[in-house]
Amino acid sequence: EYGKVEDEPAIIIKVANGERIRGIYPSYTVQAGDHFVSRIGCLYEDKDCKVNARLTYKEVGTTANGVLGEWLEKYNGNTTLVDVDLSTLVGKEIIFILDVEGKNTSQMFWFVPGIRNP
Repeated sequence: EYGKVEDEPAIIIKVANGERIRGIYPSYTVQAGDHFVSRIGCLYEDKDCKVNARLTYKEVGTTANGVLGEWLEKYNGNTTLVDVDLSTLVGKEIIFILDVEGKNTSQMFWFVPGIRNP
């Protein structure tokens, strides 16, 4: 978003106004101390970028699901650190879902998204 070139893995998403795109992770059993961590933002020079980004989940074998975090991301020269404590899901087999809804035609990224355990 601020023009810096990175060489780490990222998911880049192009979404139209009103369109919704989801990325679904394989199931994972949450461990004590786990956090979902990423940095989100709009691609450089996409000044009309405006998206609603969500981290949601579904618990395998049940009907349990929910939203772990939601962020309105706009092009403003800054990125947003996503750091979600997963302690309420410890021991459960979870499918994590990255959910992006376009508020304008936009290009955004999830930078190095994944589970971290310090």
